[in-house]
Amino acid sequence: MRLAISASSCINPGVFSQTEDTEASAAADFQVQAVDYKEHIEARQLRRLSKVAKMGIYSAKACLAKTEKQQAESLIVATNTGGFSALDSFISSMIEKQEQNLSPVYFLQSLLSDVTGQIVLSLGIEGYTTTYTNRGGAFESSLLDAKILLEEQPNQTVLVGGTDELPASYSDIIRHSNFLDTGGQEGQASDIPLGENAIFFALNTQIEEGDVIISDCQSYLGLAPEQANEKLQAFLSTNAGVIPDLVLSGFYNEEQFSSYFPGLEAKKNVVLFKQYCGEFPTSTAFGVWLAEQVLKGEISPEALGLPETLLAKNILIINQFRASNFSFTLLSTNQ
Repeated sequence: MRLAISASSCINPGVFSQTEDTEASAAADFQVQAVDYKEHIEARQLRRLSKVAKMGIYSAKACLAKTEKQQAESLIVATNTGGFSALDSFISSMIEKQEQNLSPVYFLQSLLSDVTGQIVLSLGIEGYTTTYTNRGGAFESSLLDAKILLEEQPNQTVLVGGTDELPASYSDIIRHSNFLDTGGQEGQASDIPLGENAIFFALNTQIEEGDVIISDCQSYLGLAPEQANEKLQAFLSTNAGVIPDLVLSGFYNEEQFSSYFPGLEAKKNVVLFKQYCGEFPTSTAFGVWLAEQVLKGEISPEALGLPETLLAKNILIINQFRASNFSFTLLSTNQ
């Protein structure tokens, strides 16, 4: 794959927040609240935007502001719950007004492509644009699409992001239905915080020395538990048997992780990254951002509870969604 990350931006209401007072955000779930959107969005525009659109536009603009040319030719967005709060409001309004005299605003904002459209209008992107919504694998699909696009047009900069929101109704549904408790691990996901985020990366193929690169990304839907470790070993073999210095795991506890990948945690430094962002369908995007920050030296190993002497050059992100959809993403520094 070998995609260079020229810039990134993350609205994360947790320990590694780039935009918030983390003490004010401390709660059971990770919810974005204290962001000064006016830094990148006009005040008159803010009144018409949904929360997830504000998050997406802000993060996308903050990402491009860090690049040399400060623009992108293409945009690929991954989301699963983007627009959920607007859909909730639209359905509630439809019931209350008995389907009469409904405003189209909430309906338009409930579309999963609304965030993408708002970013396109704000940034003036005229090239390739698309939205991926497949549950638990949308961001991985976005990376694959970016790879294919850059193979065809290597001089482009592609803006790739993952954004999800966490309205109270969605949180209630997830917990009431035990949606995340699967695979005989009943109760293990009941205490995991849920999250929302907006994370964007400016990707290109102009790789220079010292750049952080996405070396490979593979995702698998509907894997049986016994197949997961086989796919991981095949993934590592495909990448010349690389030995990662650090593994960022999307599992909820070490016991669950070791049951799927026996022996791996004994040889590697393993960090459960969802303790810093919560669970949401595009959480792989946060894992990639966290790995990039570690490789760039922006986040120290000590901040993750690792030895300060750790010098990571290869980081593997292993994510799972409902213990069925798995993905493996490898980040490296170009030496």
